[in-house]
Amino acid sequence: WGLGVAFGVMVSFETSGAHLNPAVTLNDMIFGDMRPMRGLMYMASQLVGAMLGALLVTINYVVFKGGDALTNFYCTAPFPGVSNANAFFQEVLCTAILLAGISAIGSETPPVNKFHIAGFVGALVFVIGNCFGAQTGYAMSPARDLGPRLVWAAFYSAYKGGDVAAEVFGSYWWIPVVAPMIGGPLGGLLYRLHNHPQRRAEITPATNSG
Repeated sequence: WGLGVAFGVMVSFETSGAHLNPAVTLNDMIFGDMRPMRGLMYMASQLVGAMLGALLVTINYVVFKGGDALTNFYCTAPFPGVSNANAFFQEVLCTAILLAGISAIGSETPPVNKFHIAGFVGALVFVIGNCFGAQTGYAMSPARDLGPRLVWAAFYSAYKGGDVAAEVFGSYWWIPVVAPMIGGPLGGLLYRLHNHPQRRAEITPATNSG
């Protein structure tokens, strides 16, 4: 997953500045220079992109094989023993860590290029996944979870015809949508409070001299 994010960053860097996640875009709308209308267009595009990706995966892994191959490889869910409250707290926490890390990586002190950002953001996602993935699958992005979930709902209805609301959405679906949108700006705020990137302070190399 970390490598997937890294290549996604490289592919989209010149187009959107690698805005792949609504939580990242919201953080830039609040603390950066992202205009609200542009930010909303980015968020809509992120959701549509996630849906198109899920559609292609479904065609490849389900449509050619039949409805029996349909299972939830689309979206996250809490693991046994993880309550919705626990899952909400974790999604806020891990998205805050993600945005604090992204803010540090992209602070331009020292200057970076898309390969630096892609590599370090990919590594950051890998580390977060190893720490938090065992409880919720670490969505950290409303688009990454809701988009594929909507595609799963459509194909579940077509192939299985069961209770889509209970099977696909349940009581959990809103957590990976809402929690990252809280955690993202929280992480960005914590980074700004402790590092003051708006001052563009020069970093003085450490030396051993007294």
